[in-house]
Amino acid sequence: MSPVRTCRLLLICVGLAVSCTDDAEYEGSPAPASGSPAPASGAEAPANGDTTCPTREARALPPIEASWHTNLQLAGAGFLSLRALGPAPRAAYCARKVQMHLDEDGCLATGDDLRLQGYSPDGRGKTTSPVGDVCIPPTFLPATATSAARFGVNVNANSTVPGNAFEVSNPAATSNFPSSVTVYDSLGNGHQITTYFAKTGTHDWEWHAVVEGSEITGGTPGIPFEGANGTLTFSSDGALQTETTNASTWDFIGATAGQQISFDFGTAVDERGTGLDGTTNFAAPSTTNAATQDGYAAGYLTDVRITAGGAFACEFTNGHRTVVGQIPIATFPFVDGLAHACDDLWVTTSASGAEVLGSPGTLGRGGFVPTTDSPSASRPD
Repeated sequence: MSPVRTCRLLLICVGLAVSCTDDAEYEGSPAPASGSPAPASGAEAPANGDTTCPTREARALPPIEASWHTNLQLAGAGFLSLRALGPAPRAAYCARKVQMHLDEDGCLATGDDLRLQGYSPDGRGKTTSPVGDVCIPPTFLPATATSAARFGVNVNANSTVPGNAFEVSNPAATSNFPSSVTVYDSLGNGHQITTYFAKTGTHDWEWHAVVEGSEITGGTPGIPFEGANGTLTFSSDGALQTETTNASTWDFIGATAGQQISFDFGTAVDERGTGLDGTTNFAAPSTTNAATQDGYAAGYLTDVRITAGGAFACEFTNGHRTVVGQIPIATFPFVDGLAHACDDLWVTTSASGAEVLGSPGTLGRGGFVPTTDSPSASRPD
C-alpha cells in the first residue's frame, strides 16, 4: 500500500496520527485497486450501491445557506453517519472528516449532497430516536413574549418594616430591597421590571413588580406602573414557606394586551420543596442571586457549535441558544470490511456489517473536535 493510502486508512478507520515517507510500504496490506484503497480480502460490493461518490445535483442556494461552512472531524474511533438524498432506502456512507454546509432545506450536507445523521431534540431539550437528517431552525428567530420570571433573592431577616405601606409612586422609600429583570413583549421589545420587596412582619414580606409608566398603555411617564404583586412568608429558619400572586397583567404599548407573566420565587415548603432553592430570608445582606425569564427579542442565527460530546447547537443575535440535535458516532463490527468510495467517504459492505450508532465516548467511541463556524452573509439591521 502506498504511504498516502496508509495514512488515510489509519486516520479514517482508526483515528491515529502517523507520519509516512514516500518510499515506505505498509507490510501485509492488500494492493490498492485503481489507485484507491481496496476493501479487506473477501469484502463484497456494498448492498446500498456501488463504491463511487454520489453525484451532486446543481441547485442554487439562498445566500444565507450558501455562506455556511462547518468542518466536522472526529478524534478517536468511529465515523460520521451520512445519507444520500432520495427515496428510501437512502444510500449510506460514512466518513471521519467532512466539510459541511447548509443545503436549501437548512440541513447539514456535504458537497456531495450527503446529509449528516443525528438524533432530534424533543420539547424538553432531550434527544430522541429515530436518527434522521440534522437540520437547523429558520435563520430568523421570531420574538417570544415572556410568560414566566424567576427570582433567587435573599431578603435580610434583620431588615425593619418600612414606616409607610408600599407606594408605587415612591417605591424605593417604601420598600427594603429591589431586584430587576428585563422581560419581553410580543414584539420583542425589552422592558425592565423591578420587583420591590417590603417587609411587613417578622417572617412576612410583600413583593411589588413595577415598570416605567411610559411603557404601558394608559400609563403616565415618570410614574411607575404596578403590574403584579403578592406575598412571601418564611419559616423561622429562613426558608420560603409560602408564596402568592395577587395579580399579574401587562399592557405594553403596541404589543399584545393582557400579557400574563408568572412570578416564581422558588419552591416553597408548602409546595413540597425545601424553600431554599430560590428566595430566602437569612440574616445576611439582601442580594439578588438569580433573576431569569423565558422571553427573548427577535434574532438572527450567528453561530453553529458542535461540542466534543456531539451536541449541535445554534446561537442567535438575541443571545438565545437552542440544541437542534445530537450527533452520534458510528462503529462497525469489522471496520476493515468497509469499501472506499472516494476521497474520505466509505460505504458498508456485508463484510463490514451494519453501522452501530452510539453517543460519543461510549463503548470505545471517540468524540468531536469542537468547532465554531459563523455565516459570512450580512444581517439586516
